[in-house]
Amino acid sequence: MTRTIRILLAAYIALVGVIVFWPTPVDRPVASRIRTAVGAVQEAGATSVSYNTVEITANVLMFVPLGVLLVLAVPRLPWWWAPIAAGLFSCAIEFVQFAFVAQRNATVVDALANTSGAVIGALAVYLVHAVGARRSRRAHPRGVPGLP
Repeated sequence: MTRTIRILLAAYIALVGVIVFWPTPVDRPVASRIRTAVGAVQEAGATSVSYNTVEITANVLMFVPLGVLLVLAVPRLPWWWAPIAAGLFSCAIEFVQFAFVAQRNATVVDALANTSGAVIGALAVYLVHAVGARRSRRAHPRGVPGLP
């Protein structure tokens, strides 16, 4: 199982690499549609929604799987190492965008949004595991049969 997760992690990192190092902003082809949708949402009363909100939300959501996969790929480490690793990865991405990808904008907000997504993913795995362990202890108060 861990091997499969590590393969998925490598594929995910490769996909993120394509997205974040694409020479032009990846939303450029659909930017007008996004602006139209944001305008419709604002007209419906959600005035706090903006293009920037959509972009930040997309960054958060894009990094949730990284948090999940990192925790699952290295189960011996505590869950909180994954957001730290993802934060460093995100800072490296932003640095490379700043230094080498002229049409991309590197921002601290992107790094924070990416890291937040990884925190959500890693914490979700931790909570699911904690709930499962608690249920197992309730079902087998003297220990799970077959386990030490």
